[in-house]
Amino acid sequence: MLTKLFLTVFLSCTQSELFKQRVENTPEIKLRSPYLLAFHQCNGQEVDCFDPTKHETRVAQSQDGTHWTFLDDIPPFKGSVPDLLFRDETLFVYALPKLRRYRLRDRKVDISHFHVSDEKDQLVLQVDPSPILDENGRIVLFFLVGIAGTDPARCPPEEQRCVKEFRSATEVENTNGLRFQLDAGIRASIEISQGHFASDPDLFKGPDGYYMYLSRGAQVQVLFSQTLRGSYKNVPGLPQGMISRNVGGVPAGYYDEDKKLFWTFITKHKGRHKTEIHMAKH
Repeated sequence: MLTKLFLTVFLSCTQSELFKQRVENTPEIKLRSPYLLAFHQCNGQEVDCFDPTKHETRVAQSQDGTHWTFLDDIPPFKGSVPDLLFRDETLFVYALPKLRRYRLRDRKVDISHFHVSDEKDQLVLQVDPSPILDENGRIVLFFLVGIAGTDPARCPPEEQRCVKEFRSATEVENTNGLRFQLDAGIRASIEISQGHFASDPDLFKGPDGYYMYLSRGAQVQVLFSQTLRGSYKNVPGLPQGMISRNVGGVPAGYYDEDKKLFWTFITKHKGRHKTEIHMAKH
């Protein structure tokens, strides 16, 4: 599966909101293509696109990973920085602040908040979630640790340098993607200076381990670990771990096992009110 693209945002929810759930009927969703891509859209000529509550999430499908069409069976819905996966005839779309579970078997969609807790059962502030399945079929959620009241992708205004932490959490049994327990350790720590960015992790499995793409403004950094919950480091041979420079950010990745190629997707701003999704196979 392919995953989230577009802007970095910050959202949070209160404890009382966590257990609200809505179930809706939905038309039959026909997955006609082997590849799915989630992204969000916003009309900058009509609304303030820096406000993530104005964003809408869309899902697209493709036969070859290059040519894409909207999956019209899933109409646009409110949500930002989406990511998705497919398990047990259910399409999970994580789009802050909620999770939508499209149950293909009975044509229902569950809409609910999801959350991460630490060892003391305290809520962990997380943004830019990226789900992936582990070897036991559990969802593991990778995310950027949030900062209350400020943009989590940048340093707070009073700090000239800071560290961005990327962590993971594992699905709690029998919660079907709604509750996660924080994993021990930090998956990656990125030091940045004022005016720079580190955000939007995107996880995917490669031929020899796991890869994490990070958005570094208009650049993409790639980290690697042989194990899913390991320590992610820059890929050897890439200066500062950058797989692309000054051509776009907020990436998504996929490994084509048949052709032994990586697929890298980025977003590129083309003027004030236009953003394009670009792709490279390499």
